[in-house]
Amino acid sequence: MANDLFSKPPFTVDDYIIKRESFIDDPLSQPYINRLKEKYNNASESDKLKMLGVKSKRNAKILTPEQDTAQKARKHEEISLQAKFCSWVKLNYPHVKFLRHEREKARGKFSQNQMQVLNSAGSMPDWETTYTNDKYTGLLIEFKKPGEKWLMADNETIKQEYVYQYHCHTQLWKQRRVVYFCNDFEIAKLILQQYIEGRIMRQRIYKYPEKFEYLSGIE
Repeated sequence: MANDLFSKPPFTVDDYIIKRESFIDDPLSQPYINRLKEKYNNASESDKLKMLGVKSKRNAKILTPEQDTAQKARKHEEISLQAKFCSWVKLNYPHVKFLRHEREKARGKFSQNQMQVLNSAGSMPDWETTYTNDKYTGLLIEFKKPGEKWLMADNETIKQEYVYQYHCHTQLWKQRRVVYFCNDFEIAKLILQQYIEGRIMRQRIYKYPEKFEYLSGIE
């Protein structure tokens, strides 16, 4: 039964305690509950997993309520940055129309399959405007969480998880479309301002990790 209750990680300590308490009908069971909490809190990570009924092969992570709250807040930082930027564009450049490309993995399985049928361009950047100028045919921005880096420690090589996004960027530049990674509100504003003013926009050239070097030769 424990496996059914905790089938999807991550788990919080409170999740565990609440689920276990739900099976206790004795109103005088508080001493037992306290001992259970103490036993759980003092257990090793592997023992916590065993108490939760999770097999060792399961890739689960135990989170405290504080860690769980911080993780959820972190997940929303990127979309919050996008929303802040979109609001600023609407206020300051109402004539600049834009759209957001939603990640397929953020959809349900049916929607993912549907989008794969309806679209052939994967790894598109988050934000796009079709506003053009004399030099370029569009501007796209791939937003990342504030402070998040898309390069490895050498500051030259793209991280493996962003390889296909970057490869998509290189193809868009060939179509005279400006594309950048961005993790900062002020920088995003500057990118759009310079683009609208018709400035020359410099393409950022990064290295591929060794196992993905073949992408550099794919048009």
